[in-house]
Amino acid sequence: MRFAVVLCALAGTARAQPEADFARELQAGITLLQAGNLIEARTALTRARTIDRKAGAPHRYLAKLAEREKEWDACIDSAREALAVDPTTDTAEMRKLHAACRSAAGRPSPDFELGEQAAVTVSANLTATVKLRGEPFGGTPIPPRLVAPGRLAFDIERGGYRTARVDVDALPGIVTDVRVELQLGEEAGVIKLDRKLGTLVLGKRPALLLVDGGAARVDPDNRLPLAPGVHEVEIREPGKEIWRRRLVITAGQDLPVTPTLIDAGPRESRRTLSLAVGGGGAVLVAVGVGFFYRSRAAKDEAREILAAEITRPVGDLTEPIRTRADFEDARSRSDRNALISNLSYGAGLALLGAGIYLFATSRAPSDDDIPDLQITPSGAVIGKTLRW
Repeated sequence: MRFAVVLCALAGTARAQPEADFARELQAGITLLQAGNLIEARTALTRARTIDRKAGAPHRYLAKLAEREKEWDACIDSAREALAVDPTTDTAEMRKLHAACRSAAGRPSPDFELGEQAAVTVSANLTATVKLRGEPFGGTPIPPRLVAPGRLAFDIERGGYRTARVDVDALPGIVTDVRVELQLGEEAGVIKLDRKLGTLVLGKRPALLLVDGGAARVDPDNRLPLAPGVHEVEIREPGKEIWRRRLVITAGQDLPVTPTLIDAGPRESRRTLSLAVGGGGAVLVAVGVGFFYRSRAAKDEAREILAAEITRPVGDLTEPIRTRADFEDARSRSDRNALISNLSYGAGLALLGAGIYLFATSRAPSDDDIPDLQITPSGAVIGKTLRW
C-alpha cells in the first residue's frame, strides 16, 4: 500500500514538472516580448512551444513577435498554428494578425468577407491544372476562393511534370495558401524510338530543354526522338542567353545540333549603360530648355532697353535709366545662353538617341526573335516564320 502511494506521488510530480516549466518559459517569453527583448523572447517562447505543442499561447505570442520583426511568413505560420490548436482563444485577434501578415507578405487578399467560412489560394512555379478531391478546381495561380472548412486534398498537374498531391486543413476565418514546386517527371518529353521519327542529337545535356513549349528530356546519349516537321527548340542554362531555334526534323534521320550559348552578363551591362546614357541625355535636354528661356529673357530685356531709347523725345537731355552698356550686356547674355542651350540640346538629343539604340539592342530575346533560318539534317534553309 505504501509503495502504491509513493508511485502516485512520483507520477504527480512528473506531471507537475513540465507544467511548471511551460508556465515559467511562457511567462518569461511574454515579459521579454513586452520589454522589447525579441531574441531572448523568441528563445523562451520556443521552449514553451516545445514543451506543449497543443497550447495556443506560445504560437500566438510567436506570431506577434514575428510581426514586430517583419518576418511575415513566420507570422502567418504561427498565427495559423495558434488557430489550429486553440480556435477559441483570441480568435478574432489571430485572424486579423494572420490577414495583416499575408497582406504584408504580398499574398492576394480576398475581396469578400470570410466569416466562419474558409478560403484557399493555390500557386505553383508553373501554370498548372488544379483538382480538388479529383474534380477540376481551376488553373494556377488561383486567387482566394471560398471552401468549406476541413481537410482538403489537392492535385496540381502539368504535362511532363510529377503531379503534386497536397493535403491541407482549411481553417475557418482565414485564407490557407497552397504553394508547390512542380518537378520534371522521369519520362517528361521522352518519346519511344520509332522508325517513323527523326532524332535531335545535342552536343551535351542542357539544364532545361523545351520543345514546342513543353519540357523535354534527352536520353543518356543526348538524343531526343521527335515527330517529322518543324519544331521550336529552346535551351536554357543559368547565366546564359536563351538559345531558341526552329528545327526541321526528318523521319529516320539524325539532326546534330551544338548550340553556342552566349553569356547574359554583357546584355545586362549594355542595358544598364543605355539607361545611364539616356538619363544623361534627358538631363542635358532639360538644361537646354532652361538656358533657352534665360536667353529669351535676356533678349526681351535688350529689346526693352532699345525701345526706351528710341522713343525718347528729341532734345531730352535727362540721364537715361538704362545705358548702352546695359543693352550690350543683355545682348551678350542672350547670345551666350542661346549657345549653351543649342549645345545642350544637341548633346542631349545625341545621348538620348544613343541610349534608345543601346536599350533596343540590349533587350532580352523574345518569340519574335526566332530566326527564319531552319536547320535540317542536310543543311540550313530559309523558310517563312511559322506561328501557331
